[in-house]
Amino acid sequence: MRAAPSLGGGAVTSGIGQQPSARPTTAQPVAADSSGPDGAKAPRILVLDDEPSIRVFLDKALRSFGYAVVTARSGEEAIEIARDQDFDVYLVDHQMAGATGLDVFESVTEARPESAARFVIMSGDLLNGALRRFTVGHEVTLLSKPFDLATLRSTIDSIARRLDAD
Repeated sequence: MRAAPSLGGGAVTSGIGQQPSARPTTAQPVAADSSGPDGAKAPRILVLDDEPSIRVFLDKALRSFGYAVVTARSGEEAIEIARDQDFDVYLVDHQMAGATGLDVFESVTEARPESAARFVIMSGDLLNGALRRFTVGHEVTLLSKPFDLATLRSTIDSIARRLDAD
């Protein structure tokens, strides 16, 4: 049996305390009526990571799951994209030069408060007390780097199901 491709191990925590190279990609618009393999509306995901290899990997992996993906190289670019487009999930790296993932969260949710529950912060710094307090206080999902694709998919599907239930 083959192991799932991975960015490593990884734990998911939500703010509410539950445990749970290649071509460059840029902000390409995705049709609002994109659908997944089962014909249902494909969740739209904004992926933000300043590391090109991670961004391209996530783009390809998420598309293979049937998600509609838009990528950003910087926090500033992600904020600009989010001004013009709606997303079901915002998958953002925590630490980057310039605007961090937390800065992106603050900017996006200031304009779109309903998007707060749609954020997933990716970080390898889970011992960072300020980050943990932020995610708990804002009920944001924290995805531990490294993580495997099964964890990534279940995290996104969990957010999509929660939004569908609202």
